[in-house]
Amino acid sequence: MGSNITKPFVNYKTFKENEQMADLDGVKYQELKDKLKEQQKELEQKKLELRQIEILNSKIAELTEMLNLKNRYASIEGVVGKVIEESKNNLEEVVTINVGKNQGIKEGMAVVYSSGLYGKVISVNENTSIVKRIIDTTSKVSVQIGTIKQSMILEGNEDKNPKVTRIDDGLKIVKGMEVVTSGESDVLPKGIYVGRVSEVVVPPNKIDTYAKVELPENLKEVKNIMVLKNKE
Repeated sequence: MGSNITKPFVNYKTFKENEQMADLDGVKYQELKDKLKEQQKELEQKKLELRQIEILNSKIAELTEMLNLKNRYASIEGVVGKVIEESKNNLEEVVTINVGKNQGIKEGMAVVYSSGLYGKVISVNENTSIVKRIIDTTSKVSVQIGTIKQSMILEGNEDKNPKVTRIDDGLKIVKGMEVVTSGESDVLPKGIYVGRVSEVVVPPNKIDTYAKVELPENLKEVKNIMVLKNKE
C-alpha cells in the first residue's frame, strides 16, 4: 500500500524535472547560446579595435622618432630610413637600410639615430644601402672627448661597446665625459653625439690607455635612422 502512495509522487517529480530539462534544452538553451555568441562577437570586435589602436600608437611613435631625427639634425640635409635586415654573419655589425642611390645616398655617408651616431654607409644599391654600425670590430671613427681638442679614435670591439684609443699621456679623461665626432674626416660632421666615457683603462706602460664608451641605446634595437648627406 505504501508503495502505491509514493509512486505517483515520484512520477510527478520526474515529470517536472523532465519538463525543466526540456525547457533548458529548448528555448532557454538557445537563448544562452545566442547570448554567448553575441558576447564572443563583441569580444572579437574589441580585440580588433585594441589591435588597431596598438598599430596606430606604433605608427605615431615611429613618426615622432622620425620627426625628432629631423629636428635634432636640422642643420644637415638627411634622408630618413629604416633598418630592414640584419647581417646573417654574427661576427659583423652590418645592416641593410631601405634607402639607396635613388634617394641620394652615397658610400661613406654618416648614419645617425635619435640618440646619436649609428654608423656609416659602406655600400649602396638602387633603393637599399649597407651600413656598418660603430660597434663593428672594424669600425674606426675620429672623435673628441669633452672639451679636449685633440682627436682620438673610436673603435668597435668584440664586447659590442666601442672604446676610444690613441689617448696621449697626460690628457685628463674621466668617467661621464661626452664623446662626439671630431669632424676631421670627410664623411662625418663634427659634434655628433656618440656616448659617454664609462671607464678609463690605464695599463702599466701608460701607452695603450683607452676609454670605454657607454652608448645611449642598444644599437641592435634601433630601427629608425637618418643618413646625413653633407657635413655641417
